[in-house]
Amino acid sequence: MFKQSENNAYLGSLIATLSGLTISDWAGIFGILFGLCTVLLNWYYKDREIRLKEKALKYQIDLEKNTHVKK
Repeated sequence: MFKQSENNAYLGSLIATLSGLTISDWAGIFGILFGLCTVLLNWYYKDREIRLKEKALKYQIDLEKNTHVKK
């Protein structure tokens, strides 16, 4: 019974806080969120690129080893 009224209180305080934000506040919040998303995406794709380069280098080294052994 009290759980529902507690949830309503939290929801009401969240709505009151969000409705008090100005356009500049929203712009700042979304700017930070988009910046964070950009950093995370760049980090993911850079890590992926490094792994692919490591795999290609390992393949190239193995290929050179096999070429030198056959001669």
